[in-house]
Amino acid sequence: MIVGLDVGFGYTKIVTTAGVDISPSVVGEWTPGAFRLEADLRDGREARALEAVALDGRPYVVGERALRVAHRRFVGLSREWMAEATFRVLALTALYRVLGEAGQMVTLVTGLPVEDVDPHGDSVRRQLEGAHKLRLEPDGRSWTVTIERVHVLPQPLGTLLAQSLDSRGHVADPAAFEGRVGILDVGFRTTDYFTLDGLEVLPARCLTRNTGMADLLLDLAREVYRRWGVERDPHALDEATLRGVLQIGGAEVRLGPVFDPWLDRHADAIAAHARMLWGDQARGLRRLWITGGGGAVLASRLTALASHAAVVRHARIQNAVGYFRYGLRLARASETPAPVDR
Repeated sequence: MIVGLDVGFGYTKIVTTAGVDISPSVVGEWTPGAFRLEADLRDGREARALEAVALDGRPYVVGERALRVAHRRFVGLSREWMAEATFRVLALTALYRVLGEAGQMVTLVTGLPVEDVDPHGDSVRRQLEGAHKLRLEPDGRSWTVTIERVHVLPQPLGTLLAQSLDSRGHVADPAAFEGRVGILDVGFRTTDYFTLDGLEVLPARCLTRNTGMADLLLDLAREVYRRWGVERDPHALDEATLRGVLQIGGAEVRLGPVFDPWLDRHADAIAAHARMLWGDQARGLRRLWITGGGGAVLASRLTALASHAAVVRHARIQNAVGYFRYGLRLARASETPAPVDR
């Protein structure tokens, strides 16, 4: 099976033939609850929900559930976190969520920030390739998966592949590979500035900066606490910035007047690096695509970079979509018989 996986600092996105799954990239310590009303109300009519997973004997609560119940959370904000157990927990739990059935064989396509591919690509492959086993709580069942091969791409390349390949991995838009293309990928912890000319990556025109939505959301969380005395997790504020409203008690508060100055400030910082790299109005680029979850939030501010700048549809998941489509293309190429010399 082919899987496109994007383990971001904010959210883990996974794409398979079954569709798309997104969950917060948050891992916490798990302590079995002494009492759960949900189990009583189900009255045995449905399977028990997944509470936690155990990897190498240590139990973890993951994703949305970690945000709800974990007292201690491990949120990956280090650029070296792919060597940590929490990275593997997120990746394997994401696979469990979409695969379900145990014992499957997987080819995985994933990505790293541009400047992290060379130093950390091998670490990702070592962490993920091979046979893995999770223990599923509360039932204690074992779940296994074998990742036969891991392909690691520069993260923003996924967006280019999503725009140029169709759902079967065929080239749908050859023009996407023509001329010089820039991709501004605003993630949770990092922002990538990525440049290609044709099919060639231009390293001198690629940057990774340690700024992203996490900085903005932490500022917004402090502002919410200052105004209303309410603590909000950055992931909850991420959704609020997209919807433009925040639930405070029993009321919904419009966030425009509160958040706009902060959004302007962070968008200006991100745009400044883009202008330094690509010049005023990015005139040397045939296309400028804006992607990532932060690209969606800051869309109206970042498109001012150039008249031809465009935010891709479903920006949060486009890298994972591109990884999946590229994986399909690789699989088809490996099945093509080699020519016979005569």
